[in-house]
Amino acid sequence: MKTINRISSSILIVEDDEDDIFILRQGFDELEYSSVSFFTDVISAINYLEVTEDESLPTLIVTDFNLPGINGFQFVKLLKNHPRLLDIPVIVLTTSMSAMNRKLFLDEGVSKVIIKPDAFDQYKLVANDLKKLANNSSLL
Repeated sequence: MKTINRISSSILIVEDDEDDIFILRQGFDELEYSSVSFFTDVISAINYLEVTEDESLPTLIVTDFNLPGINGFQFVKLLKNHPRLLDIPVIVLTTSMSAMNRKLFLDEGVSKVIIKPDAFDQYKLVANDLKKLANNSSLL
């Protein structure tokens, strides 16, 4: 495993639902954590990751499962087969997840699956957990 000294902790989130993006952004804003990049599709996220210097890569990637075009599972497979990206912890944040799909994600190398909450204050807790994990990805 190649060790990369990153400039700081950061999170890349791939989420196509504008309401979820808004609520998550609000949670991060309340935590005064601005090192979050949002993408609404996998292609944009991959293009960004491909041109990002190693030391500026995110310390954590979060993806929704149900995305247009390339879905979250396909995205995870791309990440885990990419030499520069395979060591970045990935979390799936989704509305629902069957036990079989959860197992498939975990077998593919996902660190954690989180079910999207129903209330804003719960989203703030998710944002706080993601911030902590990005700051100390060894917890995953």
